[in-house]
Amino acid sequence: MQLGAVSLGTVALNSCIFLFSFLLFLTVPEIAAAVVKKDDEQVSRVAAQSMWLAMVFGVVTGTLVFFNAGAIVAALNPPEPRVAAFATEYIRIRALACPCTLLGFVTTGVFRGFKDTRTPLLGTAASVGFSFCLHVLLLNVLHMEVAGAAIAAACASLASCGVMVTALIKGGKLRPHHLASPPSLAAVLPLMQRGVVLGGKNLVAFGMILIASTVCVRMGSAFQASFEVIRQLWSITMPFFECINVATQALCAAALGKEDVATARSLLFRLLSLGVGIGAVGGVLVWGLHVPLISFFTNDPVVISHVLTSLPLICIFFPIDAAGSIFDGSLLAAKQSNYLSAVQVFGSAVQYVALMWVISNGHASALAIWGAIKFMSVARVVGGVSRTFLSRKSAYRLPAPSEAAAAAAAPAGASGTAAAAGEEAAGVTAAAAAAEAEAPDVAVVETPSLTVLAAGAGPMEVTIVDVVEGAAAQRPAKPVAAGSAV
Repeated sequence: MQLGAVSLGTVALNSCIFLFSFLLFLTVPEIAAAVVKKDDEQVSRVAAQSMWLAMVFGVVTGTLVFFNAGAIVAALNPPEPRVAAFATEYIRIRALACPCTLLGFVTTGVFRGFKDTRTPLLGTAASVGFSFCLHVLLLNVLHMEVAGAAIAAACASLASCGVMVTALIKGGKLRPHHLASPPSLAAVLPLMQRGVVLGGKNLVAFGMILIASTVCVRMGSAFQASFEVIRQLWSITMPFFECINVATQALCAAALGKEDVATARSLLFRLLSLGVGIGAVGGVLVWGLHVPLISFFTNDPVVISHVLTSLPLICIFFPIDAAGSIFDGSLLAAKQSNYLSAVQVFGSAVQYVALMWVISNGHASALAIWGAIKFMSVARVVGGVSRTFLSRKSAYRLPAPSEAAAAAAAPAGASGTAAAAGEEAAGVTAAAAAAEAEAPDVAVVETPSLTVLAAGAGPMEVTIVDVVEGAAAQRPAKPVAAGSAV
């Protein structure tokens, strides 16, 4: 029952928090642009502006969630009153850490802009380690139950945020004087406008998890607890998927920026092989260790039976999830985020249809619900393969042999035209030289585009022969005074 309440509270709170994950994705390109220009002041300024937004959004969101926790839980309609009470308590404690969570998005975005994946990984490690130690202390030693789980999660967010902000300041990427005063509305308005679109997309994508969790809640606390155990085991792999996504973005973007499609394509293939291989190993390990892993969360035989029906599917999908993360990174590296958004919206629509079919036909179970959720993984891989390897719009598409031959022939053709033009121009100049030989008093004056024949020392007639694009045309002779400009 308590595990079901924690699951319900976590999903409800994350639905609010991940509306603001655009702070991460929109900070990265701004920081990267400033890094390319070697403008440290701009880096610090952008980081400070994003951090101010994170603090404001975090305080407002945390306050609203804290005072409306009961209404949020009531909207999800858990069948057991004790589950509702535990979930409300959990949400209120976790809401206090909302500013730290949003600051974590910004700091991760700043380090990604520097192509630094090591520091965010250290922040994640600090969060996981701190959370684990506090869970053991507060749950197993002090027996604080749901409140202990909420305190551990909130303190883990605080620890990660502290590590990341300290690293920013010590590394000179954030200068404290830029944080001293809030940015103007004009400075942050473009970021907020773009954030509305991404926030809506995040709401659609995360809404599926919320709906699935709500279905489990109404099926009973055992189903909800099993859903949370599976979600936690699946989340073990999230740092790996996130890191390989960022690595794909950084490596492929660098190659594509140099217009080296062959290298970008080769890197993508190698990353796919590495990611799918590690994902498969991870799936085998999780299944091999499922007994101690599940017992860490629960010893309830009913919950364990529900978990065991779904866990094989999750383990099988680990390599598919890894491939989906890599394709997401490759599309972002190619600046095809609109296509990626379309894939995610389509995948969410398929998820909703599948889940509604499962519910309406009375087939709701832990396995069926997770099967509906995994349609998104399939959509990401299919969409990535279609755009990257099959579409003519792919940034990773190597030119066909005929196209390559045509491209190679184009410079040669241009060179041949230029040579022909040079030969024709040389012929015109030779004709002028011959005319000079026949008339000793004739002077030949050449310019890049004209050959001028002038005779005599006094007033004379000038004949101008134009040479333009290899074509010669003689203009009518006209009298000019000696020494005047022609």
